[in-house]
Amino acid sequence: MEIGSVQKKKLRYIAIAAVALVLVLFVTVVISRMHKREEQKRTEESISIEASMLSEENEKLKETLSNVDDESYLEKIAREDYDYVKPEERIYYDNDASQN
Repeated sequence: MEIGSVQKKKLRYIAIAAVALVLVLFVTVVISRMHKREEQKRTEESISIEASMLSEENEKLKETLSNVDDESYLEKIAREDYDYVKPEERIYYDNDASQN
């Protein structure tokens, strides 16, 4: 039994449609993976920046801990960060110097 020309055309269209569908699915998967890869890169960069910042902060904290028993360091922090003064001590500020 011979397949007619109409049936051959139907089979050809079905084959073309199947190939087109596979191509569309392939392109969709590739694009999706590309987007995921870009997102992962951005996340990795963000984490790397955060890790760097935390590392710097960690080093500063280690330095602070190593100086915590040093009386001159404690005095410096008290004066600079909390505006402490010694008893009977007067602090003068030059307002003109800040305007230059």
